[in-house]
Amino acid sequence: MASPPPPLAGHLAHKLLHTLADLNSSDNLLGISALLNSTIHTEKRALSDFIGLIIVILLQALLMSLIRHVMLRTAGTHLIYSSTRARHYTQKAVAKSNYFNSELTRRIISSPRRLRNDMFQGVTYNVLFLILVNVLTCICASNIWNLASQAIAALLLANYHARWTKGILSLPQARRVILSLPKRELVVPCLMYTFAAEVTAKLPGLVSRLFSLNMGDDMAKIETIAFGDGCLLLVALGLRLLVLYPTFAAYVCIETEHIDARTGGGSSDHAAAGETISSDFDLRTYSEAASLCFKKTAPWLALLHFQTVLIVAAVEVLTLPLIHRAAFGAEV
Repeated sequence: MASPPPPLAGHLAHKLLHTLADLNSSDNLLGISALLNSTIHTEKRALSDFIGLIIVILLQALLMSLIRHVMLRTAGTHLIYSSTRARHYTQKAVAKSNYFNSELTRRIISSPRRLRNDMFQGVTYNVLFLILVNVLTCICASNIWNLASQAIAALLLANYHARWTKGILSLPQARRVILSLPKRELVVPCLMYTFAAEVTAKLPGLVSRLFSLNMGDDMAKIETIAFGDGCLLLVALGLRLLVLYPTFAAYVCIETEHIDARTGGGSSDHAAAGETISSDFDLRTYSEAASLCFKKTAPWLALLHFQTVLIVAAVEVLTLPLIHRAAFGAEV
């Protein structure tokens, strides 16, 4: 007698919890995965519709990647740029939510050509980044060299990243250069963002492994699993909201600040708000930019993150039953 199919409710909870902190669900960092093992791996099952399953999974992955890109990269860049250049920002806090929900959305979708170019530059950047990292990591397999490889790849693509940011904001762009030595002002923010992304990606896995080792046999208890999952979600979410997004905001702020400095705009807005960023870039300048961005963008980027989570969760709720039906037929 064939074993029952994996529980749809359990898989949905597994996906949604990983989505909350933007964890990779295939890593099974959360203990809820252990609760599903008894039904997932008891017996190999024949797929009901292999072609349909592949099509649904690919469409789901494409749609979710598009949502994350538009919400976090495109909308996030617009939000950072407008927030760090808004006059009398504190007096506009109430009105910001209306701007964010209507004007920002209208600006993003108003130009299909700009959005298409944004997507193309995003794919180009990420593909080149992966190629460079894979080529560099062939030299050595150590974790330190892997981090160094990502830093080198990010620095070589820093000028292209700045061009990508300019394209999103419809700002004047420099000549098209993909691989080049980074401008001096981009080195520190690029490195900080790369290290923050690596810490955000890897630290939750380390916390999960340490928690499993310390709990030992208690990991079979539902209370222990719930406690461990809660701690891990808090760590992952905290890293994203308090480390990754602020460093990304500072990166965009530095890119656009020097764009404005060269084109004669932008600095007057900071001066009007009583906050300026030094023109001679150094670590002090970066700390000023990071402090400014954290104060002005942290709550709005957090709101953007949870809005993205809600949209992605809706996609999960709609597509996961289709995946289960394609995989296990009418039994689900």
